[in-house]
Amino acid sequence: MKRIALILATCLYAITVQVHAEDQLQQGQIKLGVSASGIVGTVDVTTGQQVKKGQILLKLDQSAIKANQAAARAAHEQKKLEFAEAKREYERNQDLYDRTQLSQHELQMAEIAWNVAKTELAEAEARLAQCRMQLEYSQLRAPVDGSIREVMAWPGMAVSNQMQITPLIIMAPHPPASR
Repeated sequence: MKRIALILATCLYAITVQVHAEDQLQQGQIKLGVSASGIVGTVDVTTGQQVKKGQILLKLDQSAIKANQAAARAAHEQKKLEFAEAKREYERNQDLYDRTQLSQHELQMAEIAWNVAKTELAEAEARLAQCRMQLEYSQLRAPVDGSIREVMAWPGMAVSNQMQITPLIIMAPHPPASR
């Protein structure tokens, strides 16, 4: 359920950004901001600079996100090991049950433990994916080739995006090349 909500939120954000960017393209400028809140870590562009689509323009401080990601990665590795052990235990118990050396209750308990481990592994994978998304959302990339019109952010600046994305950089897209 969490994974579905996370995917839905990501899709809605992408659609909102795309529609907003298309509206601004008609005005000859694009106001850019990050969807996350945090402290600006680096600003990698200056006014007048030419940029390519996908180029990183700005990054929020990622130290907390990277620490959370390392913790999530460690938890994921632990859950993978626990899942593998629960699966082996279930298979051993199934073999013993087939040879009538184990009760049905003991087999069911092993199966329950295996299913719990499977669920915990899926949750750990979701937490890791969420950390990857947070890392991506903490970066501002150029949506098109263009030039930077104005930089309104600096390292150390606090960015709080609760309901509306704060514009941090304004850029002008290059007109499409004529054929």
